[in-house]
Amino acid sequence: MTKVDSDPIKTRWFIDIDWFAANNRSLSILLKPLLCAKCLSAIEKPLNEGTIKDFIDAIQACYSHNPDYISDRLPILEMAFRFIVMRGNQPIELSTIAEQISKLRGGSQHMWVELLSQLFVNDQFYGFQSI
Repeated sequence: MTKVDSDPIKTRWFIDIDWFAANNRSLSILLKPLLCAKCLSAIEKPLNEGTIKDFIDAIQACYSHNPDYISDRLPILEMAFRFIVMRGNQPIELSTIAEQISKLRGGSQHMWVELLSQLFVNDQFYGFQSI
């Protein structure tokens, strides 16, 4: 169950890897398209599809400095998902995610915190989890 701090700005979120297995979903299907061909081929060796940690590490290394990795043309939850993955899937305050989206999409950080809080709590696709 997702727990939201009484102050949504301070609530920290991450991608719950276990949520995908519990919901018969595949995180690797979401992560593979985020990798460049070079990174994907380095991870996927014969008989080894790579681990989720391998995918996240490759994305973090390859795209952390690429401004096109997260663009204002992406859906809001995809932007948030990519931002969390790019940061190594370490729990991150909602205010930090909202700040980044605000820079790309405009609007107040507070507005994005409120919207993201609602979207994350109701998410059934990306595995967002709060701590």
